[in-house]
Amino acid sequence: MSELARIACVFGGVLLCLYVPLVVWPAKTRELLLAFPRNRWLAWILTAVAIYWSWRLVNDIHLGRLEGLKRWLPMVAAVCYASIVTCMDDLLAPRALGGVLLLIPAPILAAARFHESPFRYVILVLAYVMVVKGIALVLSPFYFRKWIQRFMPDAAKSRRAGLIGLTVAIALIVLGLTVY
Repeated sequence: MSELARIACVFGGVLLCLYVPLVVWPAKTRELLLAFPRNRWLAWILTAVAIYWSWRLVNDIHLGRLEGLKRWLPMVAAVCYASIVTCMDDLLAPRALGGVLLLIPAPILAAARFHESPFRYVILVLAYVMVVKGIALVLSPFYFRKWIQRFMPDAAKSRRAGLIGLTVAIALIVLGLTVY
């Protein structure tokens, strides 16, 4: 199994876990999604994940003349985290989710770069969709609530959105197990 196949299966599995509650409990999941932008604990956790991941990515690249500054990265990351959770706490959860969505495509694009299968474009398109959604959430976190209210106004449409997500998740898993 190639690295891209594993990424497709993991990506499909994560989407499966995210969309099953929307199909099984559409009303309750919609309530939780509407409460997500003001959830302080999830915001702090997602911010920590985004800051740590950013620190690891910067630490792994070659910086040339600035290589000596890498020893300060853990302290800079800690100061950034403290500053973000204290000064930007309004709608921090969607912003942090957007930051994580901006970071997830990095390993996906690295794995798909030299893969010979033409189906890698499916994964590439999904990665770039994540980037666009991440940019939108970082710049305008109120879009999260607008998207929920627009695409999931009631339980029936929430279940329908969950079924569409489940279809994409299953297709990704099948693609990862068969094609790559």
